[in-house]
Amino acid sequence: MQDFYKEAFGDFDPQGDVFAAVKLALSALGSDGRFDELEKLLTDGHPIGAVEGCPGWVIERRDSGAAGSAPGYVGWPDGMSYRAYVDPHEFSLRYPEVFLDTAAFRGYVNRVCIFRSRSDRV
Repeated sequence: MQDFYKEAFGDFDPQGDVFAAVKLALSALGSDGRFDELEKLLTDGHPIGAVEGCPGWVIERRDSGAAGSAPGYVGWPDGMSYRAYVDPHEFSLRYPEVFLDTAAFRGYVNRVCIFRSRSDRV
């Protein structure tokens, strides 16, 4: 996972990076080759609306339309479609939870996918 993280996002800063939770989770997905799950997570309305893994992380999608108004999303900031969370009992991050809009989340996904395509060529 360290190679994925470093290549996609640079140095790991668990105490200073506000976006460390999403970067850690995406790096874990990438290093495990779970790109099919990531593709489903990127699809608004797909039955798979969350993925999780070790060390205690989860990425959730908030669908648009009526599904995005469900009670479980009450605490989500307006306009945010993704939530990344890393359990602080499993891994210490200063910011264990982050919400992202679709454009920002896709930007992080693209960085992981670019590294994947480079490593596939090696």
